[in-house]
Order: sequence, then C-alpha cells, then structure tokens
Amino acid sequence: MANVIAYLVAAIAALSGLAWILLGIAGWAGLLRRNRYFGIRSTETMRSEKAFAAANRVVAPGLLATGVLALVAAGLAVSQRGIAGIALGLIGLIVALGLVGLLSGTAIRAVAALPPDAEPSGCGSECGCGGHDAEADSADGEHAHGDEDICGTGTSCGGCEMRDACFDDETTTDDHTRA
Repeated sequence: MANVIAYLVAAIAALSGLAWILLGIAGWAGLLRRNRYFGIRSTETMRSEKAFAAANRVVAPGLLATGVLALVAAGLAVSQRGIAGIALGLIGLIVALGLVGLLSGTAIRAVAALPPDAEPSGCGSECGCGGHDAEADSADGEHAHGDEDICGTGTSCGGCEMRDACFDDETTTDDHTRA
C-alpha cells in the first residue's frame, strides 16, 4: 500500500513540476496572456496586459527551478518507494509549493512598484465612450448635448469621464466644468 501512495505522490509532483516548467517557459517567452486560470493573478498583475506579462517574466526563472525540484521529488518518491518515498516526495512537493508562493509574492511586489500605465489622452471617440459623430452635430459646431467640438475631431468631450482632456490649462474655465 505504501508503494501505491509513493507512486501517487510521485505522479502529483511530476505533473506539478511539468506544469510549472511550462508556465515558466510561457512567462519567460511572453506567450502567457492575461487570463483567469494560469499565471500570477492579483489586483496588481491584472491591471494591464503589460503588468501581467512583467509579473510572469519575473517569476519565470524561479518556476523553472521549482519545476525541476518537483521532478526530482517525483524521482525520489519512485526510487525510494514505501514510507521513505512518500516522505521524500511530500517534502519536495511542499518545498516546491512554498517556493511558488514566495516567487509569486515577489513578482506581485515587483509589478506593484512599477508606475501605472499611462492614462489614455484625448477626447470624444478617443476616450472610448462612444462620443458623438459628425452627423449628430448641428451646423453651428454644437453637439446634440450642447458640448462644443473644440478639439476639431468631430466628436465631443462631454459624454465621458475624459471630459476636458483636450483642453489646455487656459481653456478650462467656468464655462467648461466637469460633469
């Protein structure tokens, strides 16, 4: 019975090791895209594709080493069998899991220290709020909602949170207040 448990521990360690090696390679090569299942996922890393890629690139060498450690633990569990194989396999697997946790925390701290991504600039359709199109404008340059097309883009800044983004400091006066 102990041999069967040792083989089970070895299988779990081997599968974990292979998964960590594949994730390490994907993270290092930049092939891992933001998703909800694989990679380092936290508030800091999920804020942008760039942050996610940076975190997974930071953790990649450690994941490769941890994967090799898990494969060694699997080999020890199979070669020793019995109680010794179970103990060696579990110890190696627990150390590998601890390392993955430490490495993940390091990657999250590294990404948190990065400056935030640049805010989108511009107004109207550039801010992604849908803006107004040129056909919705009246002949006098006013938009249907009363916002003037001061950017010259055929769109208005008034329909989204980017309002006043196209104004320079002198233009932002009392008649252009934030909504």
